[in-house]
Amino acid sequence: MLLIVKRAFKFLILVILLPIHSATAADVIINNIDVIDVIGKTILNNKTIVIDRGIISEIRTTSITQPGEAVVIDGTNQILAPGFINAHTHLWQHAVRGLEPSGDLNSWSFLVHQFLHYCTEEEMYGATLAAAAQATLSGVTTIADFASPYASFTYDATSAAIRDAGLGGAILFWNPASFLGPKDKRAEIKRLSAEIAPLDLWIAQGHSFLFKPPVVADGIRLADDLNRILSEHTMETNQANIETHTIYTNYLHEYGDLLSAMDRRAIGALVVKGASTAVNGFALIIRMARQIIENQDDVAKLGEHNAGQLQQFAKQPQTMTAADALDFLGAFNLRHPYVLIHGVWSSPDDIMTIARKNVRIAHNPESNARLSSGIAPIWEYAKAGVTVALGTDGAASNDAISMFRAMRMAWNLQKLEFLNSAQTSEEIDAWYILQAATIEGAKTLGIETETGSITVGKEADLVILSKKHLGLSPVIDSAGINNLVPIIVYSAGSEVINTVISDGRVIVKEGKLMPPLNETKLAEKLTEISNKVMQRQKTGKIWKENWELTSSPENNQWFEYRSVRKNDIIDLKLRNSGDYARTILLAMSGQPEGGAAAPMLHPKTLARFPLNPPKDFWLRELQMQPGQHVRVAKPKGSYHYEIEIEGKIIKRTGTAEQLLVMVKQ
Repeated sequence: MLLIVKRAFKFLILVILLPIHSATAADVIINNIDVIDVIGKTILNNKTIVIDRGIISEIRTTSITQPGEAVVIDGTNQILAPGFINAHTHLWQHAVRGLEPSGDLNSWSFLVHQFLHYCTEEEMYGATLAAAAQATLSGVTTIADFASPYASFTYDATSAAIRDAGLGGAILFWNPASFLGPKDKRAEIKRLSAEIAPLDLWIAQGHSFLFKPPVVADGIRLADDLNRILSEHTMETNQANIETHTIYTNYLHEYGDLLSAMDRRAIGALVVKGASTAVNGFALIIRMARQIIENQDDVAKLGEHNAGQLQQFAKQPQTMTAADALDFLGAFNLRHPYVLIHGVWSSPDDIMTIARKNVRIAHNPESNARLSSGIAPIWEYAKAGVTVALGTDGAASNDAISMFRAMRMAWNLQKLEFLNSAQTSEEIDAWYILQAATIEGAKTLGIETETGSITVGKEADLVILSKKHLGLSPVIDSAGINNLVPIIVYSAGSEVINTVISDGRVIVKEGKLMPPLNETKLAEKLTEISNKVMQRQKTGKIWKENWELTSSPENNQWFEYRSVRKNDIIDLKLRNSGDYARTILLAMSGQPEGGAAAPMLHPKTLARFPLNPPKDFWLRELQMQPGQHVRVAKPKGSYHYEIEIEGKIIKRTGTAEQLLVMVKQ
């Protein structure tokens, strides 16, 4: 794939130019430092950490006075913590943060995501690099980034930026906007997996409140076929559950006669549960009533009349949720635990299912608060034994990428949920919150044997916090009191970070990025990118290419796809300059997410869950003989295309959609 090879080579050059900040053999030694053991929930005083080839090789009680060629860090008056694990974010959103601060999820999402369609490859890389660099400055060493691939370059640009910032973790392959057929999609995932290593690649199947069951089922099948972790935004708002019910109701009405009897009954059983009330406050009252009923002391204080009224609220039937839909489709039964992003509006039955099926929660408290989504039932998850990790979500909805802020918000919101600190602390304390940002994050990402704690044999993903800052003082360890973990959660911020080590490499030193990364230059570049994207959203973008297809092996197969909007100008030319015929595929999705169009779904998915193509879907496969050419053009201000094939003009009227050009073997 010519374009992909070129892209990978360009980013490889960037990686090669980055200096490696580690020595050979015992490359880093940290002497005389207090260590936070997040597994044992204790503080280990005056330890020496030895890092060898990126791995923690030894934790000892005596300092090393003859370190050889190793880099030595004096840990006096400093604290060593595991590197933070950000279990959910959208790094590209740094380019659009600060927008719609008063909006809810729907208005915010509509505004923010329209700009995504106008990022170039270089801008996607630049915005992601700036975000990833800021993450490292707040102690993040591992990240799960939810990419939004309305352009085919997204995954390569995103992964390159994450690696260039020195981070590990995973990228999510969002199936609905990956405009490829099932065979090509699987081949692309295999290529990407090798290309982005050691980053992992997950599958995101599509939101249950946006996409019909066949689309969601297709993403689940994709993850199952390729043995990938599956994840998606789920039950983020009460409205999302309502819309999920609407989608299933309409799907059953439209396609019910074509379903198997078993699936028809199963969907019917979900739909008959009904939808949640559209009044968020009333839905919250029902949830709170169920919580209060669990506390017999509180029930006794209410008196008989009030307790009776409370019982009426608590006995409201549990309505259909997205978790019901996902469980029906088998999302919770794959080989890897499902990672449920948000989980704000889970029902009591959902929480039981989530616990029983080992589903992991990626909790994003700042985003949930900013967008008025609600307070996730973390206390209930904790009580049920569910693994909960912390994430920041994208910077456009929090508006930072600080795990310190996420920890603080997570704890505060749980106290607000019950208005009873004593009850909250039965399940949630400072250690629980810190674990959610470290070892529980590692469990959620499926890498707890590799990182998430300061343990011999694990990767050296570490953060050194300085007690010389007022943000991390006073540290009390006397009279039976130790406030270190609470002060990290409640008081500290990125200003207390001295050093960040990722996979044994120092990526932040004395609170500053290591060269060649420079915070000032990254900030200036981010501002430049953001203003260009904002302007381009108003004027439209230009997608102009002139591809020469030669007989070179690297030209055998490649593809490019982009999103198209009304003000965009499209001018694509392909010419077969080789000495044999080439197969060309042109496709226009007829809807914003091309990967969700029926012709792009796996045949086995459609055999179980039928789906009609979008009315504006268009696909042509043609043979280009040597010397022949093809041109695709669209003027600004309309969706009227002209496709020229050897002098013959095909006219087509499209919509807001994706356009795919593929050269096949």
